[in-house]
Amino acid sequence: MHWIAQSLPGEEGVQTRLLLWGVALIAAFLALGLVVVWLRRSLIERRSARPGGRFDLEALRRLRDEGQLSPEEFRRLRNQALGLPAPEDEKAKKENPPLSDPPPRDDE
Repeated sequence: MHWIAQSLPGEEGVQTRLLLWGVALIAAFLALGLVVVWLRRSLIERRSARPGGRFDLEALRRLRDEGQLSPEEFRRLRNQALGLPAPEDEKAKKENPPLSDPPPRDDE
């Protein structure tokens, strides 16, 4: 940078101004890089939060209304999406409740 300052006769502080502009340019590139990293990270988070195999309740309702899902399939998938137990699980629990104590053995 010294040779640039020498090529501009009569200008005092050229080196200081060039240095300030250089620092400002580097800071601008760093800020731009941070913005790009932030945008990329938010895009990746959005994609991972909603992978292609997942669905939302509105899509399930639309499939049910179009006749592509039976009411039972709709209930099962709705419960799965909401994190509720499947209707079969509830029915199985009612029909076969867990035993509190095992039955006594005859050979004891």
